[in-house]
Amino acid sequence: MTLKITSVGREFDLKTAFGISRGSKTSIRTLEVQVESDGLIGLGESTPYPRYSETVESCITQLDSLPRNSNPSELLELLPAGSAKTALDLALLDLRAKQTGTPVWELLELPMPSPLPFGETISLKSTEEMVKEAKERSDCSMLKIKLGGDDDMAALAGIRQEAPAARIIIDVNEGWSYEQFIDYLPKLSELEIELIEQPIPESEHGKLIGLQSPIPLCADESLSPDTVLESLKENYQVINFKLDKSGGLTNMVGQIRQAKEMGFGIMVGCMVSSSLAIAPAFYAAPLADYIDLDGFTHLAQDREQGMQIIDGHINADAVSWGKP
Repeated sequence: MTLKITSVGREFDLKTAFGISRGSKTSIRTLEVQVESDGLIGLGESTPYPRYSETVESCITQLDSLPRNSNPSELLELLPAGSAKTALDLALLDLRAKQTGTPVWELLELPMPSPLPFGETISLKSTEEMVKEAKERSDCSMLKIKLGGDDDMAALAGIRQEAPAARIIIDVNEGWSYEQFIDYLPKLSELEIELIEQPIPESEHGKLIGLQSPIPLCADESLSPDTVLESLKENYQVINFKLDKSGGLTNMVGQIRQAKEMGFGIMVGCMVSSSLAIAPAFYAAPLADYIDLDGFTHLAQDREQGMQIIDGHINADAVSWGKP
């Protein structure tokens, strides 16, 4: 089967600056891949990771180098896990759903999708801004708080005061030293934090071995595209899986199932991206204990027919991706 593969960069402005411990951004660039065969078109989107020396341009170069006369599975095997492979995998899955008349969740033996409780992210800003935002979102069932600033415990205490009933998970994005983390743990327990995501740098996560943390620890940056899941067993109890690092939905579903068999808790996360990238992760979300799929809500303008939030639940009813 000969495929026509087209890849382009897309830019999306954000509603407001989105901050984490490594910096802040006001726009994002994504990679969009289109595959066409016999008049049918599949689409996929990914967000290249600067951490892994990826850019939209480098991903397009990878995709342009692929032979066009190979079958889809052979094409994917030619690419390393990363954003180029992710966008191509998603586009091929979307195409296959249209060719076979079978939705992607059935192709990958996933549960039939249904609305799921929606959690929102409060990005790293000033303490006053973060507490104000928590007050505005105090009716959310779950809040994910980005930390790694100069006033983390004060910000978190204020957020808990404004959202006393919310489940709160924190994401430090490697922003603390090990000593800070240990110092903060008693306060984090007092504030009833449910999960701590990547508290210290990946390069130092060996220090977590043997730590009896009262709060489960979740790997994010510690899971790179080439990480062996078994190597995280002594450091973390939960793993955050993202399409871009797994190399697409096909690989991510396999990794999630492997991790569950190993006893890990599962988070399905996302980059700041459009609904074209959120919908595939949403279909894997029923396998997870935690979902963090609000990336599309930070865009000033999402794609048409995007993900929906209704009565505190996220759904993909209006999204065409992955459906016949």
